Amino acid sequence: MLSVVNSVEQLGCLAAQQKLSTIAKILNIEDYVTPDGSYQIMIDAKALGAIGKVYDLTMDYIPSTSDQKKKLLQDIQPGGIYRVEGRYWVFAGEPICLIEPTYKRLNLAEDVIKSVFDAAEA
Repeated sequence: MLSVVNSVEQLGCLAAQQKLSTIAKILNIEDYVTPDGSYQIMIDAKALGAIGKVYDLTMDYIPSTSDQKKKLLQDIQPGGIYRVEGRYWVFAGEPICLIEPTYKRLNLAEDVIKSVFDAAEA
């Protein structure tokens, strides 16, 4: 049965059900305390596509405790290379946004992967 998407909200909900896995180079990390006292961490990165093209990527985390926030800020560092996977949103004119993705730092091949990012962006 074919279903029809009737709104942007429905489309967003459909996209959020899918997962994306990629290799990311972290550029910038910003953390906030929202007006209601909750935490939010927003990360700007570059993502390596399947054919070697580099894309803009953001990652959004909403840690529920200050300990979770501290752990994320210690684990994810600017300049680091990570394998990330999570649900995502895509809106026209905006980078792909991963929502609370899992992550693993790729220490062994970091120099090689950084050179791939550099070559793809040249």
